[in-house]
Amino acid sequence: MPKPNISKPGKSTSAKLTRQILASALAFTNSESLYEENHWIRVIDKDLLKLLDRKKEREVEQLMNELTTIDPESSALVFERLQYLTEFATFKDPKTGDAVDCLLMTAPMLVWTRYTIPDVTLGEKELSHLIEGLKQHAFAPDVQVHCLPKFLSTFEMPLEFTRTRHWLQTLGSAALQGTGQQPKPEPYPEGVSLLADSRHLVMVAIAPQDSPIFRWIASSSVTRADVLLAWQQYAQAALADLFPGCQIEAVLPDAYHSSDSSARETLRPIGIKASVDWLQTALNITPALLRANIMRFGDDQYREFRIGYSRKGDPDVFFGTIWPSNYINGFTEDENDDTQILEQITSALNAAGIRDIRVLPGLAPSEYCGDCGAAMLPNQEGDIVHPEMPDEAFDMPQHFH
Repeated sequence: MPKPNISKPGKSTSAKLTRQILASALAFTNSESLYEENHWIRVIDKDLLKLLDRKKEREVEQLMNELTTIDPESSALVFERLQYLTEFATFKDPKTGDAVDCLLMTAPMLVWTRYTIPDVTLGEKELSHLIEGLKQHAFAPDVQVHCLPKFLSTFEMPLEFTRTRHWLQTLGSAALQGTGQQPKPEPYPEGVSLLADSRHLVMVAIAPQDSPIFRWIASSSVTRADVLLAWQQYAQAALADLFPGCQIEAVLPDAYHSSDSSARETLRPIGIKASVDWLQTALNITPALLRANIMRFGDDQYREFRIGYSRKGDPDVFFGTIWPSNYINGFTEDENDDTQILEQITSALNAAGIRDIRVLPGLAPSEYCGDCGAAMLPNQEGDIVHPEMPDEAFDMPQHFH
């Protein structure tokens, strides 16, 4: 096996850990047996946990940046291990002394409306009803569930690996010790009002060590599709009154990173449809008279596409849609390149009735207005502008009464 050629980045603890992880990841890619691969995965996990326990996200980012430059295949492995280690851990039950597995996960809901998506905090009865449905339809027998009593947007959930692991540890400890301790969500951006978004019931699921957590794993006669259908029917009935004026669709409850990715992917075309439907009412205009300007936004850690809507023949942008990508923490889960993603966006715009579509070059910063919270959007010239609804338009999305 070739010896990895890695320069020594320094003498600090983080630099030493980074160098060890880089060497182990490259050794994994050169392994020629499952025994070797499993050995290096154990070594990588041990060092990654040490790095995560330092609670310095910048060190994790530096590791991924270095590894991506040196060997993209190794960076994919480390990225997957970081996801795993920040959503799954084995704890010791303080009551029995037994080892238990703890999985951080979410039950996402897709919500879209012509009004404003409400902020939903769950009462004890409502939360218990949802947990009962999850136990009945999604989880294996004897799985314990501990939820935050609020549906969270992705703005309020942790994006960084170190913070995600903190949520896993905090919720897991609270569930096992019977305390009310909860991680603190991020504040929802002031002034941001979306017509379509995901809302997540964040929880930990706890099972005896090495026991299945999900029903489709525990029973060979149950599939993921079976669980999704049953949960969608249960959630629709349970949540209709909590999201007045909204259409809702449940996504399969799953591990934290997978459920978030699935929700974002499913939400993308819904966001465009909700925007165009609302514009037809607000401006009394048909989709055929609208133009869509598409541009990439983001930085080294996060990427998204933003769509600015304007009338044909008028450069002023009055509304927009954000199409999130899976480019997070400097690494992408998307197998699709930008061309394929743009094809998906174009297809969704066409399905909504828009034919005049302009794709603009460049990467702009993901900025929001400091006064009203509106997302900055591209116009047809590629300038980044503040959206302004025409004077004759109906009011912006309001709360449903």
